[in-house]
Amino acid sequence: MLEVSAFGPLAQSELLTLTAGEHVVAFTARVESDGETLRVVAITPTGQRLFSITRQGNQLITEPGPLWPAQMPLAAVWRDFEMTHARANAQLGADWRRIEQNGGEEWWFRQQRQAQIVREDGKITLIRPEYQLSIEVLPE
Repeated sequence: MLEVSAFGPLAQSELLTLTAGEHVVAFTARVESDGETLRVVAITPTGQRLFSITRQGNQLITEPGPLWPAQMPLAAVWRDFEMTHARANAQLGADWRRIEQNGGEEWWFRQQRQAQIVREDGKITLIRPEYQLSIEVLPE
């Protein structure tokens, strides 16, 4: 896992759209970091907390809300956050390999592509075999 300082100071709201098969879910997330502690809080359109993730030092604290699906571990959400927000700095482990290609990136784990990231005009799209995640930074 990356040090929180690798993300720099952050204070932004994001619109996330998660597509899995025919299911589409949109929610917002507030991302804040002072360089020592990074916190992500996801909220439904009706204002309910989906989850919160706090990273301080080497500690990752995850708190799923009542609507967050148990089959989606928040540690995996953190890995996606690192890949999309830290760009080339993300360090997922020795068996992972990052390849830059056509202005985007691909992440491979043990010779199998696990993720593709496309960056365009204020939008980041993460494409995984099981789902796709679109991230747009909202104006403050």
